[in-house]
Amino acid sequence: MENSTPAGVRSGQRRLVDLSVFRLRRGETGKRDLVRLREGHEVERFPLAPLFDSGEPPTDTDNAVLRRWDVRKSDWKYTNLEQPGRPTPVPGVRTRAQATAMKLADYDHDGHATEFFLQTETPPCGKHIGVVVGVSEKTPRLHGFGTALRPDKPLLMSESAWTALVQSQGSARVVVWACGDHASDHETEPELSATSGEIRVTSREFQCSEDDKREQLISEEPL
Repeated sequence: MENSTPAGVRSGQRRLVDLSVFRLRRGETGKRDLVRLREGHEVERFPLAPLFDSGEPPTDTDNAVLRRWDVRKSDWKYTNLEQPGRPTPVPGVRTRAQATAMKLADYDHDGHATEFFLQTETPPCGKHIGVVVGVSEKTPRLHGFGTALRPDKPLLMSESAWTALVQSQGSARVVVWACGDHASDHETEPELSATSGEIRVTSREFQCSEDDKREQLISEEPL
């Protein structure tokens, strides 16, 4: 990955962002592109900023946000809780090993590990939400992976759901929002499957009891 312009953002400087309060780790925001190279020559460029459009900080700008250094427990005392997303100096953070942004895996089960999870936002309490980006046998160009029902719309799911999918033998179910989580009276458990390069997801909502136990299924919706 590289900047879409050599100067980056904000008067020629990349903007450092304190992402620790969002569990996005510490990173940078700017005009970022995913670039494919073949024998040292660029063959394709895919802008990442359009994937970051949740409207919530730190992704409430026209830029992409990428992790650069993982957060340590000792970093929390430096977190700026009054102004989340603002850079907060952490001694020695720049000397740490840089985090790996691209961990290739076979999410769509087409037999090729040519895509990776990209975190784009974080709901309350550090839940990681994002898309999978890469190339596939059916779509051999850089793109955000969608479902068989909506192939051109990047599928936004929790990291736990994506992990369950890639580790499955074709299908999986995983609770992404539990009964009682932030006083929720609904539980969300998507049904996931991937075969021969096609991803299928059905969102499933369950009613919760007063003591936060799952009860009957109340809705199902293919995504």
